[in-house]
Amino acid sequence: MIDKPQDHLDAPSTGPVEAQQEDPSDDTFEPKAYFWGAWHLIKQDLFIFAWKLLADGARAVVSIATLLAIGVVLFVSLTGAMATKAGPIVGFERFVADLATPQFVIGAAGLLFCAWLIGLTLDVLALSGIWGTFAQGARGKPIRRFRTFFANLTTRFPAVLSLRITTLAAQGIVGLLGLMVLVGIWGATTGDGTFADSSVWVRALLWATPLTIMAGFAALVRLTMEVAAAPLIMERRALGDAIATAAELVTRRFAQVYRLVIVAAGLLLVPLFFYWGVLIFQNLTLDMPELAPLTGMLRLVGEVVLFVTTGAIAVAFYGALFVYYAVEMGMIDEIPGEKEKKDKAANPSFAARGPGAEQPCGPRSGPVRFDKHTTIEELLPVEYPNIMTVDEVLGTEPSEADAPLEADLPGLENDQTSEADAPLEADLPGLENDHVSDVADDERFDDISGDDVFDSTEDKDT
Repeated sequence: MIDKPQDHLDAPSTGPVEAQQEDPSDDTFEPKAYFWGAWHLIKQDLFIFAWKLLADGARAVVSIATLLAIGVVLFVSLTGAMATKAGPIVGFERFVADLATPQFVIGAAGLLFCAWLIGLTLDVLALSGIWGTFAQGARGKPIRRFRTFFANLTTRFPAVLSLRITTLAAQGIVGLLGLMVLVGIWGATTGDGTFADSSVWVRALLWATPLTIMAGFAALVRLTMEVAAAPLIMERRALGDAIATAAELVTRRFAQVYRLVIVAAGLLLVPLFFYWGVLIFQNLTLDMPELAPLTGMLRLVGEVVLFVTTGAIAVAFYGALFVYYAVEMGMIDEIPGEKEKKDKAANPSFAARGPGAEQPCGPRSGPVRFDKHTTIEELLPVEYPNIMTVDEVLGTEPSEADAPLEADLPGLENDQTSEADAPLEADLPGLENDHVSDVADDERFDDISGDDVFDSTEDKDT
């Protein structure tokens, strides 16, 4: 493999980039680790979910408002047509004629196009901030709440808009190709077609083979356009170059990229099963009018849960794609958050960090994160050559746990007296002799009185 220089991260690239790491085996590939890496980035700015849900909600509101406007026009036209005395048939014909007028067609098409354009703009704005945030976090740069999102909101907008329009065009082309294949197979296997009189197995093979190829081609195109966001945003590549790089990566790592999609689809199954259960319960209680408010509330809750989880899973999938691309292209050495996970596995004290958490004692086995719950035991190294016990410093053998205190200090037992009521002088050798000498000095001082001193002085004067 060719090592990719690191100075391409902030400058436009001109060609495909080879991965710096060795090709990992599909057996050792763990797609969930990339979703955990995406969650590590999302935790730095949880409002990413809010922006995605806000954009999707605004798109839904715009679409519903547009359909309501067209519906009001249709209702007014139908009411006016049916109000004639010519009968319902003539009124309905007049209503159909009103729908076929250029004014109504152009007006309805214009409203739908404006709603689609507004929805596309909102979606591109949200994706610009989200993809820019993931691109910055996947390269190991810090993510700042609000600031990172809004900094990429406008700077990434042209690139994201061009990619979304190209994606829609590619999907339209793939859809037209699929329609052409269906028409061709239908004409060849029915009526006067070449294979109309063939056996059932031959016609089944004619239907299955082209449709399977088209389904695989559509999956490749969709995955390529989704992965193209990573080189387009992270490396600031041109649109065509980003699509070419994504196509090369998808064809080379199709199984791994597809497994990322499978994990996202598996996460989506949970809200889908919940919504399916709500629908089943609602259908079973159709003949119970007293449960209508409850079923209506459950239906609303199911819609909200499905809407929120779909947006959240989409954000997590984009984050996993960006992390996977960064690791695959050698931009980072390991998945974000993997180091913290290893530290927690090496030192269980990282797993319990809280005011009421019980901190295990003992020397540390990994880097210590300094906070108010860090203990002194965690700061001690596990093995170090200059660590010595107190017994090794004193040069004595370690004492037994149940030994008396005197055993720690040799010779202390011999200095003590055996009798508990012995005088104080017996505890301190030499104190008795000092006491006797003090008494003798006092006696000599008493023998010399003050009168004798004065008498001797007078004799000397005489």
